[in-house]
Amino acid sequence: MRLYVLALFAIVATACPYTLFSQTATDSSPANVVTADAKLAPASAMPAKGAPTQLTLKKTISLRTAPITSLGAPGCDATGNFYLPNHDSLTISKFNTKGEQVATFKANSSPDVPLVDHIGRFAATADGEVYQLVFPHSYDRDVFLYNKDGSYKSKIKLDAGGVWLPNLFVAIPSGNFLATGHKWNRTAKEYGPFTGIFSSDGSLLKELQLEDDAYINQQRSWGDSRFTLGPGQVNSSINFAISRGEMKLGDDGNVYLLRWLNPAVIYAISPGGEIVRRFTVDPGDPELTVGGMAVAGGRIAVVFRKGREGENVEQEIIKVVDLEGNKVATYGLPMVDGHAAFGISLACYSHNPEQFTFLDWTKDEKLVLNITEPQ
Repeated sequence: MRLYVLALFAIVATACPYTLFSQTATDSSPANVVTADAKLAPASAMPAKGAPTQLTLKKTISLRTAPITSLGAPGCDATGNFYLPNHDSLTISKFNTKGEQVATFKANSSPDVPLVDHIGRFAATADGEVYQLVFPHSYDRDVFLYNKDGSYKSKIKLDAGGVWLPNLFVAIPSGNFLATGHKWNRTAKEYGPFTGIFSSDGSLLKELQLEDDAYINQQRSWGDSRFTLGPGQVNSSINFAISRGEMKLGDDGNVYLLRWLNPAVIYAISPGGEIVRRFTVDPGDPELTVGGMAVAGGRIAVVFRKGREGENVEQEIIKVVDLEGNKVATYGLPMVDGHAAFGISLACYSHNPEQFTFLDWTKDEKLVLNITEPQ
């Protein structure tokens, strides 16, 4: 018992927050829209033959927000609203297309759960409701449902039949959930890969066996630095291929699950839990790692970077493929002072017109959204 309790605590403490960065950002000025010319000169107009098409900045939107100290993975909904998690305050802030904050979703507002330790990923529905992974001060793994105005609605406990840590999830239109993460293996006395379909009441309907699970678990157990912090670490059960992955709902109704590998591995999974197909997205350079994924309009955009944000990023590109993995386009991002000029994280992606929205800090520590398009 004590062994998996300690391992669980370590995994939750390090993998759960999905923190992009920890810093304080404020913007007390009115919501502001800035043209590209006022922010950043575009990259060269004509890329070299065979080089990726360059993205160019079209608009910058300042976010009106109270101080935020620990930001999680951002996202958008179908109507263009922007969502930004704050792991310190256990909240998600919702902004409209003008950058005005219009709602706050508070994990500690639930009357059903007395104490919440951490918050995880979230998903916004077409009608504005928000589902959020929540980690109470217990072994329960819950999904909170909020109304579009930010008020708490209900709780669903995801019961995987044992102690587990969900890293990624999607709310399926049928009311079910698909989630992936780490589950305690009593025989091996460690956490291993787990993916399952859950009903609307949280009961496990089906466990999925993914083709790469044995490989990524073996590499982690061997201490491969691409997959883990290494043997002897209290949180060595964390598998980066899982925790740094992505999961999105496609326009075709399938869920697209990305494993953090090079080439990136993507599974198309039906709402019923069938593996429809598996394909890879190759960045063309073994030193590049996945920096995010977004799905829109029958296309998948995968960000690859050389180096890690917060350190020294030498290169960043976006590979766009269709829902079967066929190449559509490759886009390059200009670099400034060791990071992508447009921002630290791909927040939103839309198709027709093709736009990529990035979250970024300004020099005066304000949060902005940079909206870019191909040249």
